[in-house]
Amino acid sequence: MARRAAAAALAALIATVIFVRRRRRAAEAPQRRAKAAFLARAGLRYGYAASPAGHIDSWRSRELPGLVGPVGSEAIYETMVYLDYAGSALPIASQLAALAVDGARRVLGNPHSTGPAASAASAELDRAGALVLARMCGSHAPDWECVWTSGATAALRLVAETFPFEEGSSLLLPESCHTSVLGMRGPASTRGARCLCAENAAAYAPLAADASAGCASSTRRINHLAVAPAECNLTGDVTDATAVAAALAALNGGSDGGSSRWWLMLDGAKAAASGRLDLPASGAAFCCVSFYKLFGSPTGLGALLVRRDALRLLRKDARRGYFGGGSVAAALPRQVEAPANASLNGAAGADSGCASAGPGSSTLGPQVRSGNTPDCTEDARSGCTHII
Repeated sequence: MARRAAAAALAALIATVIFVRRRRRAAEAPQRRAKAAFLARAGLRYGYAASPAGHIDSWRSRELPGLVGPVGSEAIYETMVYLDYAGSALPIASQLAALAVDGARRVLGNPHSTGPAASAASAELDRAGALVLARMCGSHAPDWECVWTSGATAALRLVAETFPFEEGSSLLLPESCHTSVLGMRGPASTRGARCLCAENAAAYAPLAADASAGCASSTRRINHLAVAPAECNLTGDVTDATAVAAALAALNGGSDGGSSRWWLMLDGAKAAASGRLDLPASGAAFCCVSFYKLFGSPTGLGALLVRRDALRLLRKDARRGYFGGGSVAAALPRQVEAPANASLNGAAGADSGCASAGPGSSTLGPQVRSGNTPDCTEDARSGCTHII
């Protein structure tokens, strides 16, 4: 009797499950038809169907189990819709698993120390930096250097505190910019620089021309800095950095650059997460990025990408600023100024975090081809393809 009751209960349960699934499928039928019609119109342009990882529906539930899955999929966890990619990307499951395995298998010490573990960490940092530069600078990567920071904000602050601002210098910012860009005004104005505000990209040239004209009688080179967001974090507006750079370069003029020299810094934090930056083509000398905006993990990791001719400029002023950690090999207690070989590196986040930028960067797909930056949807891979 008990067996019959159990069998009847099981049959009733199975019938209920089948009934619920059929009702849900019937309710989803309009969504399925609408999605099929949309995919037919969009073709390979949507969902990364042409990528090596395949269409997003084939891997989204596996790689991002916390998100609402495709129509008809069943969620194992409590799911949600995530839209805050301007704030941060989401790390994918295979990326986190690879980082965990890699972190448990390899021994990475302090790269500023000595020994096998320190050497391994130093080599990994060099490799990660090379991957980042290859992605954003292409064949021009040898002309650039990757300075690790704790994020885009730290990179902007580093430039603000080490750029050779002085009386007569100008800091040119856009009206619509990141708060960390606005924060650059403090260090600049403290050393006598004027802070100018451009209403839009077209306003950079006349404001910069006026600033250069004010230095015409100077007997020495005066350096100015313009900062432009490659993409606005709030509105998504894209700045034509190449046009801004060309307008500034026209003001430098002459073999010796005249009495004024303009430099352009690109705020690439948002743009790098939306597509691929081509720094050599942009004309910028500096660029800041935050890696959690690109591939979600680790947080607290960014970089200042510096063209080598501009790197010498920053290092000259850095000797009069703060130094410590791995930025110097040794220092004397009675020595006030930083040693002559003090570098900009050394204030980065955890060394293992810097090393993980390599695996994270590899999820983004092929590197940039300098001078030709195709839409990132053409070859995005399974790591960060969900950022679009």
